[in-house]
Amino acid sequence: MHTVRYAHCEGYTDVCLAENGKFLTTGEDGDVRIWNGFDDLDSTSIRVGDKCYAIAYKSGKIYVADEMNELKRYDFETNELLGVITSFTLPITSIAINKSNTHLVCGSSDFEIHLVDLNTLKFTSFSGHDAPILSVTFDPLEKYFVSTSCDGTAKFWSMSNLNNCKTLNNLHPKSNDFIDSKSRGKLAWHKDGGLIAVPCEKDIHFYERETWLLKFKINLKNDGNPSEEFNASIISFSPDGKYVLACTNTQMVYVHSIINKSLLYKYSYTKKSPICSLVWEKNEILFCDIKGNMGQIKPTIKDDISDNSSSSETKKSSKKNDENLEMDDLLNLLDSDEKSNDSTDLKKSRDSLKEPNKKRKRLNDDDEDEENNHKNVSNKSKNSSKKINDDDDDDIPLTLDDEDENDDFESLEKLKEKTYNSVKNEIMTMDDNMSENNEEKIDEEIELSEKKKEELFKEFSNIQPAFQSSSTPLALLERFMCWNSIGLITQFCTEGDESIDIEFHNASFHHTIHIKNQFGYTMADVSKEAVVLASPGSKIEEELEVNSVLSSSLSSQSKLTVILLNSLDTTKEWNIDMLKKEYIKCVCVSRNLVACCTSRKFLRVFGLAGTQKEIIVLPGVPICLSAYDNCIFVAYNSSNCTTGYSIYYTDSAHEAEHGILPLSENAKIEWLGFSDEGNPYVYDSNGYLHSKLWSVSKTKVWSPVSNLRSTLSHKTDNYWIVGVAERNQMIKAVLCRASRYPQVLPRPTLTTLQFALPLIDADSEKTQLEMTFWKNQHFKNGMKNYICSSGNLDMDQDDIDEKVENFENSAREALMKLFMLACKSNKEQRAYEIATIMDLDALQLAIKYSTKTRALVLAQNLNILAEKKAEIEYQKEKQLIEENEKRNNYLTERNENQENNLSTMRSQIDETNGIIFEKVTQSTTQKTLNNSTKITDSDSQDIEIEETTRTPTIPSNTPRLNPFAKTGASARFNTPSNDSPKSILNQIEEKLTKSSNKEKDTWKPTPTRKLTKSKLSGTPGNGIGSFFNK
Repeated sequence: MHTVRYAHCEGYTDVCLAENGKFLTTGEDGDVRIWNGFDDLDSTSIRVGDKCYAIAYKSGKIYVADEMNELKRYDFETNELLGVITSFTLPITSIAINKSNTHLVCGSSDFEIHLVDLNTLKFTSFSGHDAPILSVTFDPLEKYFVSTSCDGTAKFWSMSNLNNCKTLNNLHPKSNDFIDSKSRGKLAWHKDGGLIAVPCEKDIHFYERETWLLKFKINLKNDGNPSEEFNASIISFSPDGKYVLACTNTQMVYVHSIINKSLLYKYSYTKKSPICSLVWEKNEILFCDIKGNMGQIKPTIKDDISDNSSSSETKKSSKKNDENLEMDDLLNLLDSDEKSNDSTDLKKSRDSLKEPNKKRKRLNDDDEDEENNHKNVSNKSKNSSKKINDDDDDDIPLTLDDEDENDDFESLEKLKEKTYNSVKNEIMTMDDNMSENNEEKIDEEIELSEKKKEELFKEFSNIQPAFQSSSTPLALLERFMCWNSIGLITQFCTEGDESIDIEFHNASFHHTIHIKNQFGYTMADVSKEAVVLASPGSKIEEELEVNSVLSSSLSSQSKLTVILLNSLDTTKEWNIDMLKKEYIKCVCVSRNLVACCTSRKFLRVFGLAGTQKEIIVLPGVPICLSAYDNCIFVAYNSSNCTTGYSIYYTDSAHEAEHGILPLSENAKIEWLGFSDEGNPYVYDSNGYLHSKLWSVSKTKVWSPVSNLRSTLSHKTDNYWIVGVAERNQMIKAVLCRASRYPQVLPRPTLTTLQFALPLIDADSEKTQLEMTFWKNQHFKNGMKNYICSSGNLDMDQDDIDEKVENFENSAREALMKLFMLACKSNKEQRAYEIATIMDLDALQLAIKYSTKTRALVLAQNLNILAEKKAEIEYQKEKQLIEENEKRNNYLTERNENQENNLSTMRSQIDETNGIIFEKVTQSTTQKTLNNSTKITDSDSQDIEIEETTRTPTIPSNTPRLNPFAKTGASARFNTPSNDSPKSILNQIEEKLTKSSNKEKDTWKPTPTRKLTKSKLSGTPGNGIGSFFNK
């Protein structure tokens, strides 16, 4: 039986129960209506505003959310406004109040949850969802509360430590809007708090309290249309806790029994408008739909567990249900006995079953008729036991006929005992049969245990999952994959098109790139040299939260793709697949390298052209990654529940630095990266921006450079960091109103923020000057640490020197103003303290100023301080000169040794030259004396011409012989050549001299100014002499 009537105008409508059978509704018309019953024709209305979204009632108070995003409290009797409880920046979607009426929890479309103390009206904000909140529910025992969101998750929050103790993922399809969500995500707690019923796609999952393990589930089947796609939307328990109700987004209502999980009632809403709210009171169910209608259902549940009707059919069904109940009790008892492995427990349970039987026998020992009855009953019990052995488990008769009402107690106890033994024997035989297949199931059990260990580790260690800097959540259909100082990468996920747009801030550098997302890329980064894209693989469906459109394009293996912007050849793109069961967590790219962190805690480094370089094992589970030139900055979850970091230098030095990130209390990383000058920065969830720079003590330390949260006008606003530019002293960020992430469309505007150190009493003149000094000091040291060869910033050494000089002058000016302010305030001790930070030039000005202002004691102390500083500087320069002299002496000795080596080599070369020349002349003379020529005339007469004994003379123009040449003698005498022995030795000598000139160092020590120690002359009354001469 069901009826429907008008309640409010078209739009989202909410309903809640009140006292004495009354109930409340609210809707888009901005009214709250109080109904005395479903058929009430004259309901009481309270005008709240133009629109209302959620309502709750407790102890005579009405809590309603209006269009002003405020939660207001009204009196139920007088309908008067009692005040505003809390407020958000977007509409409130759900309200819940605990049993003791001390706390209220509400969720909003701005992803935030407020836990309000109703006595003090102080609230605690919870964040962790990446989409609007769907519903919130309190634990009946008031230890936890649960929230569900459009991102498809349900989070269990502890009210004692205010932490997230459990997260359930992928419960329903993800969406971006509360109204458009396919599931309302309303779960329910059992009245005793032991079970939690959660809607999960087409099932109802029941989780156990504290352990959060899945106990069982009930499947919702639409027999009328099996192929229809639907999702469970709203869950509710009956007031007695025996039944559970599930409402789907296809207007179907199912009622199941918790005991035997059977379907007891099914109802189809004929209006075909989605049901958005529902309550169950006694024997009726009230609901409201998205059109503003209100309906009533009176289900006829045919559950015969508690039915005492006299019909035979109802008796049979009641017997079967009783059998199911007693069988469940027996099985539970059996499980407890097997777990304890204690025979005494089994004996006690048997004795407990026999105790009433023994008492019965004592009372009836003297009655012979009763003994006869006992015999008859025992015969009947034997027959019934035969039936038990012959029939199946589902047909075991556990009760006797009504004729034996007086004498069935003893036989029933015996029957229970026999049934218990038979069930135990059957289960033992089943265990024996299953033992044969135990080997195959061991591996599965091990895998399940490992998964449970991983889940427990993630829950209790409160680790941060991996993410990509300057990217928005994966659950959004339109999201930023990356936004940095070079450009931005946008991802669009629609049913018709999945694409990625790569835009550059400077359009003249490179044109916009549009590609199709065929491999399911979810991570990206861009630099001036390349663009890197990565897909996480199929495991993302288990660990991360992605929209349903994107999950369809995910490949089984994780893939890395790099697009080169400036390539020497036609190859503009390369990609590589990760190993099996290795998934990419985060990626980065610089002008020299590409790097990615994987699920195996590997840091893989590649060259821009695809060369595989280092593989580094990280000390913990990776969180985020960034790169600058040859430097890689990675953050990870360490073993001691802290967030660690490592900085790797992949150049020839191969250095590494490890430490712990100095995040604020209970904060997580929101952004991690390098500044334009190459210094690492970290931004946490509490709004603090930390930098790692050279401090005054010349040691690298982390220091907070700004608290961006303090500059916001509203608590729900946030800054989304894009980059840091130290030379311009600004932070580039996007202001997100009432949200944590910016929207893609319309395109958000980039704002620049000034550095504001978190100093105390920031509005005073003294603090402002201190902030100016320390900022310029930080930026000066940061610029000194900047590498001139960087390609990310167009600056040469002259520009860097100019910037450093400007920072020094600004810091010196701020110190002088602080010194003058202290002198005017007659705080000479503070002035002296400030002077200790000054350099000698600024200290000289401070002495002059203190002398003019008649602060003679301060001037005398400053003069002594200046003399000490001059002595220190003198010793430093003296030490530097000594080091330079040592180096000069070393170089001089090295040059002398080289000259001596050269002279010896020259003498050896001359000797070799003489020997070679002498041997060459001797060989040519011997050949000329021994040769003879035979001339044959035309008459074949041989005429022998004897060679003369004189030595032939070699013409002056004939070149010298080259003993190293491979040609004949005629070629040596007829062709000019420079390969004579003397020329070869000259060439060797020239090479040696050239090499010696290269090795010779012409370094000279840099001229330093001569410091002379001066003594103070005169007295304070007669003036102060100079303390150093340049």
